[in-house]
Amino acid sequence: MKKVNLFALLFLCLFSFTMVSCDKDKDDEIDPSITNMLTDGEWVGAAMRFNNVLLTRDQLYVLTEGMYDISTWTLEFNKNGTGTTSLMGETGSGKWELADKGKTIIFSKGTEEESRAKILKLTASELHLEFQDKELEEEMDGKAEIHFVH
Repeated sequence: MKKVNLFALLFLCLFSFTMVSCDKDKDDEIDPSITNMLTDGEWVGAAMRFNNVLLTRDQLYVLTEGMYDISTWTLEFNKNGTGTTSLMGETGSGKWELADKGKTIIFSKGTEEESRAKILKLTASELHLEFQDKELEEEMDGKAEIHFVH
């Protein structure tokens, strides 16, 4: 009798452990709709926020006396984890992946160029990213938040 109860208890423990493991795996999964929205075409720069001031494309253009047009900043994410970016005529390509349950994009993971962007807002037509890049933060004297649109 004790052998049967011990076997039942062991089975129950193993079954519980399996169920807990499955739940944790599900918690780490990224909602496919995030990837689908990110990869649904080219994102074009529309506004920039720094020092808690949001500047539209036109405001930024006037402020920089025509030197900076944020609409020249484009991002394109491919489902295979590659992508391209363009800014003021310079184009680059690389790899990207989602982290933190789809709340962060990691660019060029594991390389010297690795950088991250926190997804502040993502809809079918808007993407707001806060870039977590020390060099960019120093240049802009704070965190850079860029708003992209389709």
